[in-house]
Amino acid sequence: PGAAPPGKSGQVGTVSALRQNLLCKVLWDESTCDRLIDFEKQTHTDASFEELIRLAIMRWERDNR
Repeated sequence: PGAAPPGKSGQVGTVSALRQNLLCKVLWDESTCDRLIDFEKQTHTDASFEELIRLAIMRWERDNR
């Protein structure tokens, strides 16, 4: 009872860890984090939320070399 369906628990943990990674990069600015994810959503409309965060991280890392 109350347990997450198979595969969901790990996915939530991954999304949370990725979001924390992105937040750290933007100095814990939630609005910037959300804006970066929203930008990726505009160009990758069929991507999962996890993939959107990964894309935002990759773009941030590329832009901040």
